[in-house]
Amino acid sequence: MENYLTQITNYLLTQSWQIAILVIVIAAVNLALKNRSAHVRYLLWLIVLAKCLVPPLVTIPLAILPQAKMPEPIFISNGEMPAVNVEMADTVTSKPIVLPSLQLTSQTIMERLARVTVRQWLGFGWIVGVAAFLLFALVKAFRTDFWLWRQRKPLSAELQNTIEDLFSGIGLRAFPKIWLVKGIGQPFVWGLLRGSIYLPADFMKVDSAKHRRGVLGHELSHVIRFDAAVNILQIIAQAVFWFHPFVWWANKKIRAEREKCCDEMAIARLGAKAKDYSSAIVNILISEHESTRPVPSLAVAGPVKNIEERIKTMLRPGKKFYKRPSLPAAAIAVLTALLAVPTTVVLTARADADRTFGNPTNLGATVNSSAKEFDPSISADELSLYFNSYRPDSLGEADIWVTTRKSKDVSWGAPVNLGPTVNSSANETAPDISTDGLSLYFSSDRPGGYGERDLWVTTRKTTSDAWAEPVNMGPAVNSSAHEHGPSISADGLSLYFSGYAATSPFRPGSMGGGDLWVTTRKTKADPWTKPVHLGPKVNYSGWDASPSISADSLSLYFNSSRPGGSGGPDLWVTTRKTKDDPWGTTLNLGSTVNSAEWDLNPDISAEGSTLYFASGRPDSQEMDIWQVSLKAHGARD
Repeated sequence: MENYLTQITNYLLTQSWQIAILVIVIAAVNLALKNRSAHVRYLLWLIVLAKCLVPPLVTIPLAILPQAKMPEPIFISNGEMPAVNVEMADTVTSKPIVLPSLQLTSQTIMERLARVTVRQWLGFGWIVGVAAFLLFALVKAFRTDFWLWRQRKPLSAELQNTIEDLFSGIGLRAFPKIWLVKGIGQPFVWGLLRGSIYLPADFMKVDSAKHRRGVLGHELSHVIRFDAAVNILQIIAQAVFWFHPFVWWANKKIRAEREKCCDEMAIARLGAKAKDYSSAIVNILISEHESTRPVPSLAVAGPVKNIEERIKTMLRPGKKFYKRPSLPAAAIAVLTALLAVPTTVVLTARADADRTFGNPTNLGATVNSSAKEFDPSISADELSLYFNSYRPDSLGEADIWVTTRKSKDVSWGAPVNLGPTVNSSANETAPDISTDGLSLYFSSDRPGGYGERDLWVTTRKTTSDAWAEPVNMGPAVNSSAHEHGPSISADGLSLYFSGYAATSPFRPGSMGGGDLWVTTRKTKADPWTKPVHLGPKVNYSGWDASPSISADSLSLYFNSSRPGGSGGPDLWVTTRKTKDDPWGTTLNLGSTVNSAEWDLNPDISAEGSTLYFASGRPDSQEMDIWQVSLKAHGARD
């Protein structure tokens, strides 16, 4: 449920600013077209209505405009990293992950409420608002419909013939249903699709036949144009975006231009004089004062404040009246709608990585245990998976383990501890296997380091040989703080890692509690150079950790506590076009991959088709290893 609420809020934020831009653009265009036909302006405003009702396309991920984000504090502390048990893989929450209980107590309810994010509360508030708006609209419609059902009377045959005689010669194939109602002062249209016309009981007593013909011509225009159906769509759009002032204003403009369209159609179809038609509207407005009940929006006179503008428009010298919009104008409006409505083609908040992922799956009880598993690292052939675990039969608190399989089509075998050469009585975490399978980088707080935890490497001559004694990567890479999560590039010449500390002092040059760094070397025989900070476009002032570089070095996955996620730390990605280009804007992998719990330690396969990660989501025993399939690194610019 929490993920759905987050998705709803993300959708509304994306749509809201796009709608605002669209309304501003269309308002400017309509201002330039103020002396043109109302049909054109009306069609343009309908694009806003379509935008409200049609969600953005999600299969064309073009990142043209920045992601719509809103501040969402993930951690209470002032920019510090979250409360983490540093002694336990630097990624474990200090409180255990508890499986949901069947019995809800006040304490568990409060705990769950405390975990609800700002975006989830906004999503819940939106649902309440939509329900309230629709309930009010339905009650109002039901009351009106019930009242009309009780008060309406069909026309007599004589009146029906009289009305048909009024409109003889204009080519109408069939008249809509017409009713007489006591207590209303002006005609209006009411119904679902075309609707029916409702007339005041004494309407036929109007002295001027021209006036009667003009007023009825206006209401017939509403019926011909299916304005009743459009009005229902407006109500739905207003319900969805009940909080959006631009949508309210756009709906107001649609109603105003709709009345002007019906004025034009009535005058053009009937061949009436604009002065006579305007007089009929004014007379109807005067009779409205005798009404005992307000009429719906599709009424001939409409709001009083719009009458003056409508009459000025009709009486403007040289004004031309059209039965319908011209073909070029309609074509332009349709083409504009095709570009503007599915705005992911033109305006998109982000490359929607959600749609490129499959459903995450747990690696199962053979790999995972009742303890915590973190930091998966998949070999290039995807037949060996290294990870660290806190299971009881480890040599230290956390050890590095490996599980293997004979082919990708078979299940993983029972994990094997790498033994006392690699593991120690301390903590060995965050393993990363090189492409050739001959080097294994990891993080450890064993003796002989330079800080809280250092990066180490162990090697072997062939993949069938045993691992050699680990070697510290030295002071050029390690610091007095905490180095974690190494990720070696496919060519073995770049090593990405995260450097952080639970408390100050942080690694020199850091922006906050945890940042991503890279160290390079010219050849495998050369020493590693001084690490370089990946900069503010990738890092932020909170906690970034566990980078994973793709085989082509064009995508970098990591976990982060930055705002814009689904709950706890989320998985993110940044991309670049070439190895020489800077890293682009970071993208959240979306709610298909991320959850409201902690999602950590991504590791992308060499083919870029599978992402392995650790998660505490439901169906995990504690923190488990998961995998998810993806296309071409999941997110692209």
